Amino acid sequence: MKDKQELKRIYKIGGVLINNSSDIEKCLNFIFKESGNPFIIFSAIGKTTSELSSLINLAEQNIDFNIPVNKIIASHLKLVDNQSSISKILDVKSKIENYLDAIRTMGECTSIAKDKVLTFGEKLAEIIYYEKISSYSQNVLALDAEKYIKTDSEYNNAKLNINNTIIKLEKYSNFLQPILMAGFIGSDKMGNSTTMGFESSNLTSVVVALALNIKSVTWLTNVEGVYRCNPNLFEKTKKAKEINYTQALELSKYGLKLIPKSVIEIAQNNSIDIFIGRPDDSDFSIIKKTDENNYFLMQNGNDVIIIGNPKLILNEILEIINYEELIISKNSIILKSDDKSTLLKVFNLINI
Repeated sequence: MKDKQELKRIYKIGGVLINNSSDIEKCLNFIFKESGNPFIIFSAIGKTTSELSSLINLAEQNIDFNIPVNKIIASHLKLVDNQSSISKILDVKSKIENYLDAIRTMGECTSIAKDKVLTFGEKLAEIIYYEKISSYSQNVLALDAEKYIKTDSEYNNAKLNINNTIIKLEKYSNFLQPILMAGFIGSDKMGNSTTMGFESSNLTSVVVALALNIKSVTWLTNVEGVYRCNPNLFEKTKKAKEINYTQALELSKYGLKLIPKSVIEIAQNNSIDIFIGRPDDSDFSIIKKTDENNYFLMQNGNDVIIIGNPKLILNEILEIINYEELIISKNSIILKSDDKSTLLKVFNLINI
């Protein structure tokens, strides 16, 4: 078995998971307990990205943005201790203000400028993570995502150029130190900053694993894993321990944003396992190649969606459940029903 110091793993820390220094410490304690040489992908802290987007709107409307800018910066300053980090955060503040002043003067924000402003969320987070990780290792390498994550020029929702990104990253395949890099952001062939949209840090983590030939990634999130039904509706629903790639694709298809289709396809084609959970809960859900066949239950309007092998439960559904229309595919069943009790009946029937 490999020594912890030799073990190389990919981790992604979700931004919504982080509200204070304690949250960061929980994540890093978890990570460094497992691996002495982690490659850590991070997102902007908390709601910083949406707050920066709001600042752009204020600047376009010539509304004073100083108070919300100061609020964003103050929330980040609370997370650092050393003077070097403080100075770097204040430098980012100046850059944000300069861009917002230019947007206010123009009266509008171009898509290129918007992406540039949004990247400052990751720039701020990098300063914080670098300081925190340095207490675990004095040999931390921070990579500028804009130099390594290559995209097209669809600003605000750029598409990752996987081949070019792999070429940039593969030289780190034998890394023997902690590496830190932002998700969500990259750059196009002209060097302009780009952002890749919701949950794109998950995509970054899987592509890094592909580039470095590492066969698993761990997503640290604010949820305990993937449940077989919405726990807000059915608190007794069970967590899925193992999820095969096919079912993960179905979950994505029907609206589970945590696991985008493009991410699962890369993982499936390259046999990359994805661990999903909280840093304070060792019982993670794992997306992997497995014969495990769970059932998952979702709802979209009047549609009750059952993900899993239809053959094993179809007869029971036909006998017990009332529906207006039934749609059966290889990996799912959709019940169209105006009966409000249909979801509960299916939940009890398949015991998820």
